[in-house]
Amino acid sequence: MRSVGDILKARRGELGLTLARLAEAAGCSKAYLSLLERGLSGEGGSGPSEDLLLKLEWALRLRPGELVDAARWQRTPESVRRAMRDMEGRRRAAEELGAMLRSRGVDALFKSGDLARLVGRVAGDTGGPAEPTGAGAGAGGRDGDARGGGARGVEGVEGVEGVEGVEGVAGVGGVAGVGG
Repeated sequence: MRSVGDILKARRGELGLTLARLAEAAGCSKAYLSLLERGLSGEGGSGPSEDLLLKLEWALRLRPGELVDAARWQRTPESVRRAMRDMEGRRRAAEELGAMLRSRGVDALFKSGDLARLVGRVAGDTGGPAEPTGAGAGAGGRDGDARGGGARGVEGVEGVEGVEGVEGVAGVGGVAGVGG
């Protein structure tokens, strides 16, 4: 999400407003507005009031709540923002996995290695494929199945055991309609 300062500066430029004009319209000082645009006020401190942000949204013809949301995001602790970005990345990976399963099928995804990569992203793995785990995993995949059909690198995602079944993927991050 863009910062309050980035939004202010970009929109003010789009509208051809001077700092003085915008400050007058919002009822704040030009100096304070300049600080906001440069990101020198707001993060880590109390930041601009919600009332001022609403006035700036109106003066800049922004979507109601756009600056307020940006200011709240800036005040959110970095650890929470990092976790939110991680969850968003996992959600996107789940959507991509669902689309690819519908278009290419599980066999093609498995053979290409994309199944393991995408399920790993959904599960939150940041490294390469994990070693297979579980009963008989080392013997070829599925409970000692000699066919070697186990989807290696997808540890921790129920239902993704073999090439022939991806039933458990339907409940991973909204990948509905895949499997049964």
